[in-house]
Amino acid sequence: MDGKSIFKNTKGQVTIFIILAIVIVVIGALIYAFFPKIKSSMGLETRNPYSYMQSCLNDKVEAVITNLSLQGGSINPEGSYLYLGNNLEYLCYTNEYYKLCKVQEPFIKEHIEKEITKSIMSDVQNCFNSLTENYKKRGYGVLLKDGTIKTDILPRKTLISLGYQLELKKSSTKNYDKFNIVLNNNLYNFSNSYSSYWGINLRLFP
Repeated sequence: MDGKSIFKNTKGQVTIFIILAIVIVVIGALIYAFFPKIKSSMGLETRNPYSYMQSCLNDKVEAVITNLSLQGGSINPEGSYLYLGNNLEYLCYTNEYYKLCKVQEPFIKEHIEKEITKSIMSDVQNCFNSLTENYKKRGYGVLLKDGTIKTDILPRKTLISLGYQLELKKSSTKNYDKFNIVLNNNLYNFSNSYSSYWGINLRLFP
């Protein structure tokens, strides 16, 4: 074999390695992008009930929070103003001239927490039903005890605590409780700013 042939073979091998490297990188990127969806379709996420509930409820809770943010803190505003296609609730209102408006929701943080809880009750039950059905199909004995749903708006996040209890039996028994759904958002800043603003105004104009 002459030098040219060796050079051509070496060059060909290098080209093949480069192509393989590119293919591996592309496959890796696709797995990284779509693996959560692949896991969900294969039922792998049900191996961890906590992760399953977070995944199942995440988009639903985010949609509720977005809706609340666009409407001033209420799902169905009673007194509102149509603004850019959204019914924006009056947080302070008066129909008299030169009169200080009356605060409609003095405890806005607590009000929003209750609105979130009320809005996701059916979604929580549906997600738990889906979770238990997936385990039953895989041969598990399943016992689910319903519990409370509590929403807490905290700095930089919203925490939803699900007081449900789940027992799974197969070769062994595992118990799960204290399901926590966490979403990162700025609801706390919104509610805190509102409360601070009206606190100052009420002190200035009692």
